Amino acid sequence: MLRKQKAISAEFYFERGCAQQLEGNHEGAIESFTQALAVDPLFIRALLWRGSSYRTCKRTLEAFIDFDRAVTLSPQQGEAYLARGNIYASLRQPDLAFADYCKAIELCRNRKNRAESQIAEVAYVNRATLYREKRRFQEALADLQAALAINNGNIKALINRAILYRVMEEYRVAQQAFDDILSLRALDRNSVSDAELRTVRLERSMVHLRLGYPELTVADCNLALQNASAQQRARLLSLRGNAELHRRSLAPAAEDFTLLIGLNPNEPAYYIQRALAYLYQGQRIKSRRDLEKALCLPGPGHAAHLFLGMLSEEEGRADEARGNYKTFLQQSAGNDLLRLCVSIRLFYLTPDEERTQLLGGIINFRDQIAARPVKRAEADCILALAQQVTGQEEACRQTCQSLLGSFLLCALPLYLQRDFIRMLAQLPPGAGWPECAAVGQDVPALKDQLKDMILSHPEWGVNAALQALCSNTFLGSIFYVKRHSLSSPSIAAGRLRMLAEWLEKKLVSFHPEDISETTRQALREEARINADFAKSINAEFPRLHGMIMAAAGLSRQSRQVFRLFSRSPVPPAPLTPDFPSIQGDDGNRFITHL
Repeated sequence: MLRKQKAISAEFYFERGCAQQLEGNHEGAIESFTQALAVDPLFIRALLWRGSSYRTCKRTLEAFIDFDRAVTLSPQQGEAYLARGNIYASLRQPDLAFADYCKAIELCRNRKNRAESQIAEVAYVNRATLYREKRRFQEALADLQAALAINNGNIKALINRAILYRVMEEYRVAQQAFDDILSLRALDRNSVSDAELRTVRLERSMVHLRLGYPELTVADCNLALQNASAQQRARLLSLRGNAELHRRSLAPAAEDFTLLIGLNPNEPAYYIQRALAYLYQGQRIKSRRDLEKALCLPGPGHAAHLFLGMLSEEEGRADEARGNYKTFLQQSAGNDLLRLCVSIRLFYLTPDEERTQLLGGIINFRDQIAARPVKRAEADCILALAQQVTGQEEACRQTCQSLLGSFLLCALPLYLQRDFIRMLAQLPPGAGWPECAAVGQDVPALKDQLKDMILSHPEWGVNAALQALCSNTFLGSIFYVKRHSLSSPSIAAGRLRMLAEWLEKKLVSFHPEDISETTRQALREEARINADFAKSINAEFPRLHGMIMAAAGLSRQSRQVFRLFSRSPVPPAPLTPDFPSIQGDDGNRFITHL
């Protein structure tokens, strides 16, 4: 009779604690569960629920004691192992957490009881996170599929699977997975919580940035910033700032990084990111000041050496640039793609007699990237540069050729932001080029971006601008706008006129011998197919007209420069050491993620 009264009393306190916990009154719940355990010290459910309230109140040690005691008292109860595993995971003890999740799955995966199968479901999702952190991606994917087999509507499993695809660099698949989750939210608002929705938007913004969609990244970040936690806010501002960098909205990018510095003035990465925005705005003094500030702060500052190298290279201080690149390579670890890119920059800045010792590192990085079963477009671009530098000319051409396949649409914006277009010009005659129409709505933005690059580039700007005036070139196919029923590009208005005005001023100090053979051939071909080409230019741009006539009439005896952008069947000239193929790099997407 006494035992029955005790059981009733313990159950009463337990039920009251459960109600208090569900109402959010965790301190009251802890008191009620403690009273239940005072009556019945072996009350396992009271231990587990009290531990849950302890954990919510951030009283981690007390939560662990309750969960550990539950495991000791009831070693066949999967819920106790799951709860203790969560504590181990929060304490960054992944091996102990992994063992508890495995035990919970073992005890509950074949149970028909819904409550116990839910324990296995949660344990699968949590173990998948540990697998992902260990980069055991296939096992992580298998666990998430097992969780979804138990409950195909498990939102946490769906979100974690989409994140896993992102980490695996399967960005298209990840994008679709996140879109599917948002579709569920649209159908049923309660299916995805507001917190989960912010996580989805944050993660999808990262995917959009990797795919080269900065506008979509900014849109996702703006939505996710609403009611975001302090930690999420920092990540979102960083992502939005990087997206603004990619679409060359430099002032908003600098503002975002300034906000980040206000949130945490001791984080070197924020100064480095703002320095990059300043660098592209031409504010070199501000950029250098931020980079030097980053080096004075605790934490990894090797990226500051990378951008100081870029800044010094741009200012013509080759020795200083080499020193910074070498320091970056010594201090950085991982990210073979970035290290290979920097190694190539260093190679081109190094005197001929010292280059041999750099080739070993370039070859090592090259082979590691070439061995990857799946590569992004930017990886193939840098791989092709490495193959060219190390003498693998045929492999370089094959890599370039592969980029015109499945990578085309996502890679074209990448090519326009970098100096890789020169490298792609190594494609054999007849390989073909993407047409302007294939890019769809992105064309205006790409045209503006490419125009700005041409107008600011000291090495190949004049050749590129001249080719843009010709309809038979790759650049011409992008800038061409049919006006007044003309069958050739018209410089009466638009971007072509801007290029012509720039050329008219630039040609004051530009020697005809510096026009490449590819540009000459493009000009000759345009003059042949369009009788009014030179006449239309002569009306307002006499200096440009004279250059075009001279270049189109010259024989192939002047100094040949590496062919730029042209679709015409001209045998490609080899890269020369004094013409670095990644010089003038307009801001690498993979660098800004440091």
